[in-house]
Amino acid sequence: MTSFPEPKYTASRVSAAGRRFRKGRATEDDMQVIENWRASHAHVINTFQMTLRNRAKDKAKVGQRLKRRVTILDKVVREPNMALAAMNDVAGCRLIFETVDELYSFRDSLRLARMNSRRSVEKSKDYILHPKISGYRGVHEIYEYMGKPGFSTAYNGLHVEIQYRTSAQHAWATAVETAGMTSLNQPKFGRGDQDYLEFFRIASEIIARTTEHRTSCLPETSDSDLKNLLYKYEERTHLLSSLERLQTAAPVLDFKQNTILMFSLEPETLGQLQTRSYESLTSAMRELSELETKFEGKSDIVLVKSVDIPSLTYVYQNYFSNTSGFVDMVRDGVDSL
Repeated sequence: MTSFPEPKYTASRVSAAGRRFRKGRATEDDMQVIENWRASHAHVINTFQMTLRNRAKDKAKVGQRLKRRVTILDKVVREPNMALAAMNDVAGCRLIFETVDELYSFRDSLRLARMNSRRSVEKSKDYILHPKISGYRGVHEIYEYMGKPGFSTAYNGLHVEIQYRTSAQHAWATAVETAGMTSLNQPKFGRGDQDYLEFFRIASEIIARTTEHRTSCLPETSDSDLKNLLYKYEERTHLLSSLERLQTAAPVLDFKQNTILMFSLEPETLGQLQTRSYESLTSAMRELSELETKFEGKSDIVLVKSVDIPSLTYVYQNYFSNTSGFVDMVRDGVDSL
């Protein structure tokens, strides 16, 4: 039986470590507290991904990831009113469907499933019905883990975020993340050049209208205005042509289901991908922490899990610089408006 790290510290101790990091006063002990808290989510991910894969079968692509250390710490700073122990997306599972109807059907069936873990109604968000101002669309549901009595109850109270997206929504989100990884801009977090942000807002509206017959963040903008705006911001940013020119990274050759993806951020090797695969999640997690420390600021490193190479490269397209789906949807969408 696989042994996962258990939480060693109380929620108040975890949040205290987060507060000290936010103020620039974190000690080595505080960082160990944060690392243990993150690592303890591995059991939660593993439990939920098995449930999701068994239920999804061939209905959706399923992936899972442990939130990157740098992203956790960045979020601690970005959201000063959030207690670290209350961060609910450290453990993440993602499901990608072909249509919105299939997405909602699966989500509704999972809500009705008998399980000990509880869905947090107030923390669940439907960004398809209510798109973010950035153009992001998808459904996020938060579950609080509750183990069976006498079994794995040490993890009770930890959370997992389940992300539901359609392939069109995923293509857009992938392009946003890829743009952030290959430039100084961070459109995913609303940072950087305003022209980048506007380009992706317009692209989201075009994709929503032409692939799913829905609207996104610019519902009042006419089709003709959308086309003109897309041309305007493409002329300013050259994002579409830049994403089109990206060379897709080679797939993982020595594939095992637990994979660490290392995307180079250094100027001379920007975009180059290294991969390491492991038989067990615990083995991968041990090396993850070491690699994050060794390559801090030099590589974007994430630990993910997929059942095969096609699923891995599809769910985590941004690490493989695969934005062809996004480019095609935008170009075809403009032509059809």
